[in-house]
Amino acid sequence: MATEGMATDTERNRKVYVCRLGRAEYEPVWELQKRIQNRLVEAKLQGGEPPPGHVLLLVEHPHVYTLGKHGRVENLLLSEDELRQAAARFFKIDRGGDITYHGPGQLVGYPLFDLSHFDTDIHTYVHRLEEAVILTCADFGVKADRIEKLPGVWVGPDGRERKICAVGIRSS
Repeated sequence: MATEGMATDTERNRKVYVCRLGRAEYEPVWELQKRIQNRLVEAKLQGGEPPPGHVLLLVEHPHVYTLGKHGRVENLLLSEDELRQAAARFFKIDRGGDITYHGPGQLVGYPLFDLSHFDTDIHTYVHRLEEAVILTCADFGVKADRIEKLPGVWVGPDGRERKICAVGIRSS
C-alpha cells in the first residue's frame, strides 16, 4: 500500500513528462522523437524504467506536410514549386497515415510511451488518444466526436464535419 506522498509502481510507471517546445521546425523534432524512442526501447530491453519516463512533446510547426508509411505521394496536392512558394517542407515518415499538414496555429502532440504501462492494444491506445482530444475540446466548449470508419476526431454538423485531430502512430 502506498503512503501519502509516495507514488505506487503503477503511478511511477505512468508518469508523463510534458515538454512544450514552442514553435520548431519538423525535422529536429522528428530527430528528437527518434532519440527518445531509442532510449525507451533500450531501457525496455534492459528491463529498466523508461528514462526519464514517458514523454509528451507539444509543438507548433511551420508549414510542413508529412507522408505516412501507408500513404501515397500522389495524394500531396502541391507540386515542389508550390511547396517552395508556400515555404512548406515535405517529409516521408515512418508513422501510419497518409498526408498530414502541420502548420502555424496548430498544436501537435507526440506521445512517446512504453505502452506496456498503459495498454498494449493499439486500437485501444488510438481510441484513448482520440478520447483525450474529445474531452479537451469539450473543456473549451467545442463538441467533437469520432465518425465511424474515419480516423481522427471531427467537429461540425452532420455532413459538414471537419477534422480537428489526426492520429498517426508508430509502435515498435
